[in-house]
Amino acid sequence: MIVSHRYRFIFIKTRKTAGTSIEIALSSLLGPDDIITPVGPAPWDEAYRARMGFMTARNFKRRWHEVRLGDLPASARIACKKLTGRYSVKTVWPMAFWPHMSASDARRALGEDIWNSYFRFAVERNPWDFAVSLYHWKLRRNPQHRMSLAEYVQRGYPARYANSRLYTIDGEIAVDSLLHFESLDEELDEISAHLGFPRPLSALLASIKAKGGIRNDPGYRDRFSAPARERISQEFAREISTLGYTF
Repeated sequence: MIVSHRYRFIFIKTRKTAGTSIEIALSSLLGPDDIITPVGPAPWDEAYRARMGFMTARNFKRRWHEVRLGDLPASARIACKKLTGRYSVKTVWPMAFWPHMSASDARRALGEDIWNSYFRFAVERNPWDFAVSLYHWKLRRNPQHRMSLAEYVQRGYPARYANSRLYTIDGEIAVDSLLHFESLDEELDEISAHLGFPRPLSALLASIKAKGGIRNDPGYRDRFSAPARERISQEFAREISTLGYTF
């Protein structure tokens, strides 16, 4: 997630939509007071952005959340009292802002004034293509889980990570512009012109290769069984209808 106070925009980072590359490109426009969440959990993720000479993660803050023992189960209350001798404990909440932050959480953290007055945008992807991309990503992270794509879809994994959960609030789209991954360069340049960026983002994006090389073949149509295809069409019906996607 990125918030620019100079250009007055909020970028909601979705999954498997070149979000990391877009974040890095946007970082070239940011200043020390802007909100920039870490690229990823591994240190080399942020190092890539630093090597580009752009602003790195900052102002995503750290906050404390107090948990009262009365809110915990009896067994937990007894354990905490024995350990701390206190009737409340504090646990750290690592970030007030984090990479795949939902619109609802962002609005709460930023406040209504900023949320309502800044330009908000996110990116969506053809759901069948998204499912294949997510499948390859999960296999890379957990190579021992060698289930087929059909099984992966039928178990409902793609729907668990649906990007619509990030850019909607109470079921309604909460961003001003929802870009198509399939025409990303053109639509990002429209955003660039609208917000007054000094140069189109597409030119910079072409030089950024963040988290690439996970999936060798870009096709998806021949990967789906009929039941898996239908499962995606049902679970992502709103995205398909809203953005005009077809198989």
